Amino acid sequence: MTFSEWLDKNWDKDNMCPPPLPAQEALDFLHDYLLEGWYSTMPMSTQQVNTEMVAMILQKHSKKYRKELKERAKRKKK
Repeated sequence: MTFSEWLDKNWDKDNMCPPPLPAQEALDFLHDYLLEGWYSTMPMSTQQVNTEMVAMILQKHSKKYRKELKERAKRKKK
């Protein structure tokens, strides 16, 4: 199901506020749209895969996060 389909199914047309979206479903939509084809091959819990997924999304789409990674790597070298 696409996010647009989910919205059409869950958004009451008389309500001006969006429907609630559970956190896991939100991460699944972000995965589908931002990490197309990516999957984890490690035997980990869902929460651990979520951490890996968020890191991959941030690394791919956030200059701020990439800067933090560079600074972190510099600190580790010391």
